[in-house]
Amino acid sequence: MTLSQMLKVMFRRCTVFSVLNRKPVGLAIAISLVWIIMGGSVASSETFLRTWGSFGSGDGQFNSPFGLAVQGDEVFVVDFNHRVQVFKRDGTFLRTWGSFGPGNGQFMFPIGVAVQGNEVYVTDAGTPPIGHRVQVFDRSGTFLRTWGSFGSGDGQFMFPVGVAVQGDEVYVADSANFRVQVFDRNGTFLRKFGSFGSGDGQFNGPVGVAVQGNEVFVTDELNHRVEVFDRNGTFLRTWGSFGLEDGQFLFTGGVAVQGNEVYVVDYNDQNFPTSLGNRVQVFDRNGTFLRKFGSFGSGDGQFNGPFGVAVEGSKVFVVDRFNNRVQVFDRNF
Repeated sequence: MTLSQMLKVMFRRCTVFSVLNRKPVGLAIAISLVWIIMGGSVASSETFLRTWGSFGSGDGQFNSPFGLAVQGDEVFVVDFNHRVQVFKRDGTFLRTWGSFGPGNGQFMFPIGVAVQGNEVYVTDAGTPPIGHRVQVFDRSGTFLRTWGSFGSGDGQFMFPVGVAVQGDEVYVADSANFRVQVFDRNGTFLRKFGSFGSGDGQFNGPVGVAVQGNEVFVTDELNHRVEVFDRNGTFLRTWGSFGLEDGQFLFTGGVAVQGNEVYVVDYNDQNFPTSLGNRVQVFDRNGTFLRKFGSFGSGDGQFNGPFGVAVEGSKVFVVDRFNNRVQVFDRNF
């Protein structure tokens, strides 16, 4: 029996998941035993360059950073200090904005961030019915506009996570509504796609979204896969399954696309043994596995709960959530 087959049997027999409160029962121990028996190992490809951040609420510190975006020489990071921080690409702190609250320019739990031109888009989840919106700022942090509320109607959200901007359109992974919603940059609802399930074009927790050209890449967290659509929402292809082998995932997190390469975070939310997951996998745009990097730990190039990822030129930026830092790697091109 292959590792994949063994894991599928264990998954069916030992695990109960809910999209908002993942509590695996029994499977964690089973996976650990199989991983040891099968002689699991981690390969690396991208080269570690630098890191910054530590736990705290001061400038340059983080409390569970989740999303990041890179544009030009600036890196934008959101964390559970209810703020956006901006750094140079070398990690030098530049500025910050945000505080805890439901007002304009305040955040409950900022999770996703995207930058287009002079505008910064931030998804804000929270305790229902507070939060569950998108806020837009200029790059200096001045509040510009917001849209969204808690609910399942068009333009409403239940735990929005990933956000991407392409041209005049904004794509939001509306995780607990099991869909992606598309808006114009002023927040006018345009269309949506997805429903609950495991079939083609369905989701069980869409969390990451990236757009390149006419294709939309969405990470489907609890279906352990990546799905690709055209910009109208027509399903094109998918790859991934639950497991530890190349091309498989514990939980899919952030996603970034650069040229013909797709970077997908395979994260561990600490419900599984920490030796598992905690890596970034790289695929071509058709889903062919190319390489991977990362393992569990706090050393250079290691991760503890990675989530957000961004690729800019030859550099890869990864949010290392429970290590409260950002790490930067070279693609070696």
